[in-house]
Amino acid sequence: MTTTDSGAELSYAEGRFFTMSDRAAVALAGNAQYTLKVTTEVTDSGNTPQAPPAPFTQTLRTRAPRFGIDPEWVFTCYPPPGDKGDFSRVLPHLTLNRPFLPWERKVGPLPKDSGLPWLALLLVTDDDLVHNGPSVLHRVTHPVAGYLDAHEPDTAVPELGDVSEELPGDAVNPAEALRTITVKASALREILPSRAELAYLAHIREVTQDDPSQYDGTARKYLTPGAYSVVMSSRLPRTPGTCYTAHLVSLEGWQRWDFLGGTRSLDGVSAASLVSLWSWWFETAPADRDDGPAGALMRLQSDVAPLRLPVPAQQAGTALERRVAGLARQGFVPLAHTLPSGESSFGWYRGPLTPVVPLASTPPPKDNSGNPKETSADALLIYHPDQAVFDATYASARTLGELLTASNGALTRALARFRAEAVAVAQRVVSETVAGGRRLPGATARQRLHVSFDRGLGLQITKALATGGSAAGRTAARGPADGLEGREGREESEGHEGQPPSLAQVLDCLAGPAGAPGSPADPETAALRQELKDKLDNAWTPVLNRHAPLVRAAGLRRDGLLAQVPFDHLVPDPRMLPDDSVRTCLVDPHWLDALTLGAVLYGAATPLEVDASLRMRRAVQEHMGKDTPEPRAGLLVRSGFLHRFPGSSVTVSATPLLTRRAAPDVVLWLFDSAKTGHAHAVLREPPHAFHFGVDSADAKGTLLLRQVTGRPGCAADGTALTGVFGYVRRPGGEVLRLAGADGLVAALAAKLRRPGLSPAEFALQLVATPHHLTIGIPLS
Repeated sequence: MTTTDSGAELSYAEGRFFTMSDRAAVALAGNAQYTLKVTTEVTDSGNTPQAPPAPFTQTLRTRAPRFGIDPEWVFTCYPPPGDKGDFSRVLPHLTLNRPFLPWERKVGPLPKDSGLPWLALLLVTDDDLVHNGPSVLHRVTHPVAGYLDAHEPDTAVPELGDVSEELPGDAVNPAEALRTITVKASALREILPSRAELAYLAHIREVTQDDPSQYDGTARKYLTPGAYSVVMSSRLPRTPGTCYTAHLVSLEGWQRWDFLGGTRSLDGVSAASLVSLWSWWFETAPADRDDGPAGALMRLQSDVAPLRLPVPAQQAGTALERRVAGLARQGFVPLAHTLPSGESSFGWYRGPLTPVVPLASTPPPKDNSGNPKETSADALLIYHPDQAVFDATYASARTLGELLTASNGALTRALARFRAEAVAVAQRVVSETVAGGRRLPGATARQRLHVSFDRGLGLQITKALATGGSAAGRTAARGPADGLEGREGREESEGHEGQPPSLAQVLDCLAGPAGAPGSPADPETAALRQELKDKLDNAWTPVLNRHAPLVRAAGLRRDGLLAQVPFDHLVPDPRMLPDDSVRTCLVDPHWLDALTLGAVLYGAATPLEVDASLRMRRAVQEHMGKDTPEPRAGLLVRSGFLHRFPGSSVTVSATPLLTRRAAPDVVLWLFDSAKTGHAHAVLREPPHAFHFGVDSADAKGTLLLRQVTGRPGCAADGTALTGVFGYVRRPGGEVLRLAGADGLVAALAAKLRRPGLSPAEFALQLVATPHHLTIGIPLS
């Protein structure tokens, strides 16, 4: 039977609550033999005694762990085993899922020993131990039967009696092993808690959860509802570069020694041998080299910036230097560039993720239908005359779009099926409208057309649409468009021999020289041209409506294409996203336009197919609708925090359009700012990072205090205890002085205006919940 003293409550997080109890009162001794005797008295209705049945006797034996614990009882420990980080403000602790274990045995047989935990968490360094073993934990394994004899004459050992005859008829296996550590006497006096301090270093923690289903598997693992025992150390591991080992040691049999209030002194011995039931090690690192989750979050917090190359502060320099620095601040990076002529140079490039509103480069000009005036990659190069180099941003996006379609068999087939049907429809419309000669306005025009068709014009047009071009249908293909900032020069080039004409070129077949009969100035011919165009528009509309959903489903959509873009096209220079950094960005819609342009034009071999493909791109956008989310802003995080610490979590407040794990330590989220409005990401330490310690190193150690009454666990507004690092057993030491009028417990009670603190209330003041980092995401 066990009972727990009342304690303090702490709301750790929504739906998760801790109740801390001082200790457990164990009704039955942990290592004893009890006899249960049952007798029965029987009387009849006349109260005449009858012969009683024989008494029933049952022997009960209770056993408690003494020299070791089951590994399954270790729920968690902090700092994590083998970890390296800034633990200088942490009081190491061990959590056991056997809630009464620290009180199942007694330090000694005296009444004053009742209620004290028989376990203590001892934090040692190599300098504190006698190096008598090869293990990194410096433990020595002994058989139980020979433990008390296997020591040096000047080494103190506990008074355990005959360990091989603990219970009559149920002796301990003499071959059973136990592990010990040998601590120097001078170190033991400082690091071992006193009798008055032991009670403050152990308590029971009960965890409740409103709805366990709302937490992920890792959180449920470490925050499973139930009762646990917690044993803390009173030593702060404050020495950087030092490896510390935490040992859960037994204090049973040490009640006569002076460090536990007895009369025997350690002055006559050089060391003491203690039984170690469990141990683990960790290393304290300087704050700037903290490899733990808290250190990773601290480094991330100190490096949040827009996505661009690191650029020094603006300084006076040449116009070229200022221009280069300005481009770098806008997200551009210089990369090797092979020109179309074969020459090698460098060029500027910026991916779709930009640090500024994407207006640094003028977007490619468009016609009245919203299609680019030029569709080739070379035509999208932007020339910077002041540097004599090109900006290849949109040209690269255009080429990449083609490559993405080439690698997507479903999209390639969907576009090919659409173009085949679109060309067949165009051939039929031209043949029916022009070659058939129906509804031609004006006799003169009809006569001219009949003469032309008699000479084979209709056959030439339909044949050109399907197989090849005609001299009448060729027009000059233009280079860079007017009005594009930074572009220089215009070149005229003839169409390639054998290229089928576009729809506009087909219509130009009906036009002669300006002012001549049949020219666009001729109202009759202009009407014919408009009729042909309208018919083709009407004929292509059902084709586009039928194929647009299929092409979109096959992969022609911005977010789908963007998800396939190689990461080095998104972040072209590793210096833009260094280790332990957070980068914010906006999405360049013109870059996405160039990407989709290249994707939709892949395989378009004729000008007519180009026209049809451009219409398909616009139809896909219309099919998606104006309310379709578009990626407009994003967040990039690069840190080992994302994969090195089991149980760590990263969440965002809004649902991203795209989440991309480019590498184990890199994650990208893209959002639609028009739909989201605002968002933030939260990076949290693992749940098992719940620990005890000092809140801040400021003012020689600061503890932010919590309410004990009223709203237990909530912050006591404006109440803090400073100078915590001064409550140590010796100046400059690491072991806290807890008991006494000048101890830490009395100082905390005075700050909280209470006559004293119970062990649970003391632990409540030391609780440090896992760290988290909240990053705002600018979406406009």
